[in-house]
Amino acid sequence: MLRKTPTSGFKTVASGFSRTSGPPEGGHHVRFETTVALPFVATVVTANLTGALLVRAARTLIDAVVPGGILIVSGLQRHERDEVMRALTGTSTTWERTVGEWVGLTVKRT
Repeated sequence: MLRKTPTSGFKTVASGFSRTSGPPEGGHHVRFETTVALPFVATVVTANLTGALLVRAARTLIDAVVPGGILIVSGLQRHERDEVMRALTGTSTTWERTVGEWVGLTVKRT
């Protein structure tokens, strides 16, 4: 279920560096930014991002979930888990799974 809400424009929710392929002796770094408009809230939102990007985008992701709705996050590694959980304020964990170094979480917006 999507519910339209007023939006003030676009928000940058994540930015960082990505290693791209280059000459055999190495590569080069390219700056990227992910900008999205969130003119809605939803009962379920998913985000498959690195832990650092989840921390930066946490407030925007939570705001995109209706109260009582679910946010599913993955793409973080075990050593990033605690920092991501601290960033997901206003939520409670409903499911968590670790496979090797990778962590998946489901949280409910309170």
